[in-house]
Amino acid sequence: MAEVAERPGVTLSAQEIETLTRYKRPSEQLRELHQRGFCRAYVRAGVVVLERPHFEAVCRGAIEKPRGRVTPPVVKPRRTGTSG
Repeated sequence: MAEVAERPGVTLSAQEIETLTRYKRPSEQLRELHQRGFCRAYVRAGVVVLERPHFEAVCRGAIEKPRGRVTPPVVKPRRTGTSG
């Protein structure tokens, strides 16, 4: 019977991320991934999460590295009307 190759997970494993970034701390890993253009990497429960389809798309050049930093809009708090 032929062995079935194990399919890679939906996200990169902790070992793959450590090998890719050469860092062990999640904050350093995340910074390195963002610098390399993996803008969809994030930290969840103290572990870096990087979806494999996004990783592969960036590696083949299908997604451009973001240019500059996007600043979210500032939402002003509502004024409560106090009429006397």
